[in-house]
Amino acid sequence: MLAEGAIGEVVQARVQLADYFQPDPDRAWLTEPELAGGGALANAGSHWIDLVRYLLGDVVEVTAACSAYFGGFRTEDTIGVQMRMGTEALASLNVTLCSRAAVNEFDIAGTEGRLFAGPLSDGRLMLQRGAREPEVLHYPRTGAAHTELVAEIVRRLLAGEPSPVPGEEAVATWQIMAAVYQACRERRHVRIAEPNRRSFADISEDNL
Repeated sequence: MLAEGAIGEVVQARVQLADYFQPDPDRAWLTEPELAGGGALANAGSHWIDLVRYLLGDVVEVTAACSAYFGGFRTEDTIGVQMRMGTEALASLNVTLCSRAAVNEFDIAGTEGRLFAGPLSDGRLMLQRGAREPEVLHYPRTGAAHTELVAEIVRRLLAGEPSPVPGEEAVATWQIMAAVYQACRERRHVRIAEPNRRSFADISEDNL
């Protein structure tokens, strides 16, 4: 829909995620920054940064604020991130591990309309264009998170084929997260050193 210009030129996007996490003594490393690399962002927000990149393209600048107050973790339990895209669109990412009310939303505003997924995991998508009545679309759920990806990776490994998602994608996402953590520490805007690769329009059908 974005590629076809269903909502015009994207100007703003918002991701809101509340994914409650209770410390687990058997996985204490998850709240140790030296072992986990981070908290709310590294644990849950990383997938959403990946999705923002996939849908909207390169992230060129970030600023952020982190909190470790509510969960009492050594890693951040709540984070707010502002991203400037290569297109000059602005995207916000807000993640908390401390709310028991689950939230899983992606809201994209364009010059001609809006795409809203909420909850995204339920496959419900609303398309709103101008004064028209909003269209609500439903996509089937196919199982637990990452089911399709794991199945495809296993199939390709057994067939001796390359992974459907190149490792460079993970590196690019971590590059953005490293800049976000730097922005939290230094309380400033941080530019991304190099363009973090490509958007969905550049990914071949074989990789979808």
